[in-house]
Amino acid sequence: MYWDPSQVETEDGRLIFRYPDRRIRSSIGWEQGRLQGESLLYWPNGVLKRRSFFVEGLREEVELFFTEEGIMTDRGSYRCGVPVGLHERWDRSGRKIEEVVYDHGQLLSVVRWDQDGERIEDVSS
Repeated sequence: MYWDPSQVETEDGRLIFRYPDRRIRSSIGWEQGRLQGESLLYWPNGVLKRRSFFVEGLREEVELFFTEEGIMTDRGSYRCGVPVGLHERWDRSGRKIEEVVYDHGQLLSVVRWDQDGERIEDVSS
């Protein structure tokens, strides 16, 4: 991870990056030169954009993505940096558009829906 040192603050084991108006752009858990703990990224309007957790630099637990309006668009789990279980995606209106299932990183199935909520694709390994 590379950044301009003049653009980062440190606070309680976290790296804090700010937008020009001083709002927080990201608040990243950082320990011994790698991602550790909760990582939060924000849209310029201050709304949460992404929430992730890391253990020794690898994604762990549930990762969430949001629109500028705060609508969740993605949710998925990780163990040791590998996708596991159900990963879901929604469009900006909150309608589910995709489900992907992983078993320790191996893709098991993909289901997609069209804008009318009709199932359009079902791919299984």
